[in-house]
Amino acid sequence: MKNDTDKELLSAPYSEEPEELFHQIGKVLARLDSLKHGKTKYFHGFKHTEEDVSVYEEFELKIIEGLSELYLLSLENDFFWIDCSLQVYKNTFKARFQELLIHDPELTENELLKKDYRDLDNLPFFQQRFLRTDKNYIGIDYGQILDKRKETSKDRSNPNLQPNPNLLQKAEKLRYKLERARTEKQEYIRQQFQAQGKMIIKSGNEFILIDIPTVEKRIEIAPPHSHIFAHNGFKLFQYLLKNSTFKNSRQSDIAYFYWRMYNEEEKYIHVRPERFKDWFFKEYQEILGKLKTLDLVESTDRNNAYLDAIEWLKAQ
Repeated sequence: MKNDTDKELLSAPYSEEPEELFHQIGKVLARLDSLKHGKTKYFHGFKHTEEDVSVYEEFELKIIEGLSELYLLSLENDFFWIDCSLQVYKNTFKARFQELLIHDPELTENELLKKDYRDLDNLPFFQQRFLRTDKNYIGIDYGQILDKRKETSKDRSNPNLQPNPNLLQKAEKLRYKLERARTEKQEYIRQQFQAQGKMIIKSGNEFILIDIPTVEKRIEIAPPHSHIFAHNGFKLFQYLLKNSTFKNSRQSDIAYFYWRMYNEEEKYIHVRPERFKDWFFKEYQEILGKLKTLDLVESTDRNNAYLDAIEWLKAQ
């Protein structure tokens, strides 16, 4: 399945110049996308063989190594891209603004901050990542490569074939680094607006700025994390997190409690899983994988723990 061009692409060393490396990663992404989807476009029900999957993983590992190198080179060279570090974002903001101003004379620094904030917010919302700078865009998703835990085996000829553990480890390490950088950049942007007496909030599909005094009046009567929880749901979730989640089953415990709280007639949690997971990462610096469905995590012990927590909440 691998031709000579593929072998050359996989064995070629990455550039030490960040912009050239950016485009090299794009070429590897494009080839992987072609290999994965070329046959399935023309053959309905096509299943990838073990040999296919092995080749895909060689490309995925190459991409992860390239992205890791790009992250480091961007630090050394102040190269801005969507998943750069907070330090690079701060160091390049003024220069980016001046360059963008040439093409958009009415652009303001606040408008650029809002645009960057929206782009960062979209990463977990759409569950996709695309290589992007202010000048270049490569429209092939690499988010699915970083989150290998979500991969299913339904399109493989051998459904028991598991992803390469080395690939899983490297993908998880890089995903955590990029997610942490994303939340740090969003927090930094919020701080820039707060210094002006403003706060950025989502209104429909857009982000707008409002004066902080207006927000403070609302916050005084709103419970903590009301954008995620209702009816003292945060208090209930904290209690469950502290008393009823365990190290060897924590992800499944949280998934169960999420769905029970979401499915209540008067919802304790009122957002869908991706928004909840994004909030959970910001709050606890812990990445949740794909939340299992309720039927996969139901158990008598979890049900009893949930009912006990509900009784505890009513007694408060």
